Amino acid sequence: MHFLGDRTYYGHITLRKRLLLIFMFCVGLFTMSFFKTVEVVQSRVENTKAQYLYEACEEKLRVLEAQTQTPVHSKPSKLYRRQLSTAIQLQLSKMNGTKASKGFQHIKPLDSSNFIFPHLSKDSEGLIPAYHMNSNRNMVDIVIGVPTVKRDRGNYLNRTLRDLMDGVVDDQTTILVIVMIGEIDLKYVLDTALAIEKEFPHEIETGLLQIISPSEAYYPNIETLPATFSDSAMRTRWRAKLVMDRVFLMAYGHTKGSFYLMMEDDFVAKKSYTKAVKSYISYCTQTKPDWLVIEFSHYFGSVGKLFRSYDVRHFILYLQLFYYNKPLELLIENYLEDKACGKIKTTEQCFNNIAKIRIKNPSSLFLHIGKYMKVEESKAVAGHTFFPHENPPLKGVVSDIKELPFHTAKMAYNGEYIFMGVYPEAGDVIEFWFQNPTELKSYLFQTGNYQNTNDLLKKADVEVLPAGGFRHNFTKVGSFDEFGLAKGNLDNFGPLDAIRLRVTDYGLRDSGKVVISEIELVPKDAKKLN
Repeated sequence: MHFLGDRTYYGHITLRKRLLLIFMFCVGLFTMSFFKTVEVVQSRVENTKAQYLYEACEEKLRVLEAQTQTPVHSKPSKLYRRQLSTAIQLQLSKMNGTKASKGFQHIKPLDSSNFIFPHLSKDSEGLIPAYHMNSNRNMVDIVIGVPTVKRDRGNYLNRTLRDLMDGVVDDQTTILVIVMIGEIDLKYVLDTALAIEKEFPHEIETGLLQIISPSEAYYPNIETLPATFSDSAMRTRWRAKLVMDRVFLMAYGHTKGSFYLMMEDDFVAKKSYTKAVKSYISYCTQTKPDWLVIEFSHYFGSVGKLFRSYDVRHFILYLQLFYYNKPLELLIENYLEDKACGKIKTTEQCFNNIAKIRIKNPSSLFLHIGKYMKVEESKAVAGHTFFPHENPPLKGVVSDIKELPFHTAKMAYNGEYIFMGVYPEAGDVIEFWFQNPTELKSYLFQTGNYQNTNDLLKKADVEVLPAGGFRHNFTKVGSFDEFGLAKGNLDNFGPLDAIRLRVTDYGLRDSGKVVISEIELVPKDAKKLN
């Protein structure tokens, strides 16, 4: 018995040892697997960084090569110092010791090969900036251009710059932000430059932030421009100056880095946006190397559009050809169409080709917050191209009309982007199916906008489906008018399963495209949306 007891005792010890060894072995395997995973993740991050740096270097070499091969007709080595009025000299004396006060010294003219405006070929004075707070920072990875003008109300410039500065989470030496003040009032230019320096002294000192302003000679006599695009003469002049401001800023900025990112002075940026931008550039360059523009904002406009600096020069030459013909946003669309398509711009092949050169980041990194525009004749919303609203949640959307990529009916409904469809036919529908039966107080559908005045639905009905009804039980509640607008009251209807638009007629005289710029469905109990 004693012998058997010892054997049992030693057997328990051996079993514990085995269990302990197995446990330690499992822990070891887990530890090795964990550190291997960490190593792989770190390796991927490093590879992504290395790939981006390689691509950035390649772009810098291309920019340098282009600058070497391009004949320069201006004299960049010559420095200019402007003759200033007594009032400006007095203002400068009060600013002594600031960097803002040195913006009139040692100014270099812009490269004349970037401009084809006729008046500049006759007088190169317009190529010399009126003001330039220069940091001499060159060949960065990303140049961010921020144009700004004097506004009567709602100036968001400092908010915009604060978001841009806070979002640079990696090496700040790889980024350059250029503010272009599009005003010829030198007192305003100085006041703005000094205000920026006071708000961002570190960024000015390190060269992360530069300020430039064109001279009065840069602008032609826009008072003589004819009205275009069904706009008033005043709005045509405003549009033309806006394009000229962007051309000036891009002509200067694109020579400073590998990529150029278009911005405005009234938006907010997501945190760590530069990291996301660099990562997506690397991804697109590997997977879609033929890209021409990457869009980092889902708003219709110029905000968040990124070009290779190598491609910017051709783009700004194109803008100068049509600078007063159409709004900037539409010129960008036309530029992409001309690059990707033949004479006919509405073919499926054309849309596919555009999708290859225009890439959209899955998430919008920049949110537009501007509410006021410097056009005296406009009130509140004049000139806007898209009006988002918070609508009841959906279960799904059905559309017979062919949708352009990133311009879907669902995106328009959710307030993300305008709807753009092609080749509508009589009988086609766009149906919005609610997540739950929903009682509506009213509806509004606006087709077209000031940039797409012909892309309207004029012969179409609005129909609703009462809850629990069959699909063929849709009831007509209204129609679109000659201006492409449909709105009405639904107080007398109970819960609805769906609401839809149904095309009743579409002919050869129509444009072949449909734009929906506003969808607003107001529920009887608005609190249900929250």
